[in-house]
Amino acid sequence: MIIQPNMTSGGAAPVAGNSRGRLAQSVARLGENVRVAGAAGDAAPGEVSAGLTVRMRQIQVLQDGLGAAVTRVQTQWAYLDRAGAVLARMAELGRQAADENLAADERVRVQAEFRGLARALGELAGKTFAGEPLFDGSDREVPVDAAGRTVRVVSPDLNRPVYGEVASADVGSVESAIEAVKRVETAFTALQEGRDLLRADEEGLRRAVEALRVEQDNLGAVTVRLRDVEAADAAMRWVGQRLLTRGDEALQAQANTRPETAVRLLS
Repeated sequence: MIIQPNMTSGGAAPVAGNSRGRLAQSVARLGENVRVAGAAGDAAPGEVSAGLTVRMRQIQVLQDGLGAAVTRVQTQWAYLDRAGAVLARMAELGRQAADENLAADERVRVQAEFRGLARALGELAGKTFAGEPLFDGSDREVPVDAAGRTVRVVSPDLNRPVYGEVASADVGSVESAIEAVKRVETAFTALQEGRDLLRADEEGLRRAVEALRVEQDNLGAVTVRLRDVEAADAAMRWVGQRLLTRGDEALQAQANTRPETAVRLLS
């Protein structure tokens, strides 16, 4: 009896070899985690992910700028609160000096403290932040997106004439003390206007920060989903090729056993 050559095994070997090649390509693809677009003109997910990363960096730069602006406003709040305390004390001293029964030596003490507070108010007007004046009444435009849109913040002005009138006030006599109290009360009104400006600045910055945070969260979620899709696609391809390879190997093993079975039957 003539035993035919193992033609099934010879045909299975190239198929298994091709499957192993496809498996190697899939493993490489899984490691890169980058899928090339199949259709012409479509952006590859890797390119989309890179674009999202660039946008995330742009948002971070904008957030840094907004953070600095928020810190500036908070610093202005602190100094305005101090200015308010100074004016409150000056008003109290003015009312004391407006009392015609105030002793002469006590009036001298009140006058000295009043002048010291006036100097302190002038020092507050000259405060700076990052080398820039805090209370010069200037407008600043803070960028809030890559399209060039900005939020406008306005600095309170502690150099207004109303504050200068307080600095030049005198409580050395009853009449001058009464006038000094009026000037301080006017300055209080101006200070409240400055606080209103800061409140508007703070609200505008808060909205801009929140909008960027929402965009950052959305982009982060999209990036994660995109990467998950890429990884899942690569894993599915790898599993599919692995199954093909195992099937080819099984076919080849089965083909190899057939001649051996024939030999055993003849022996």
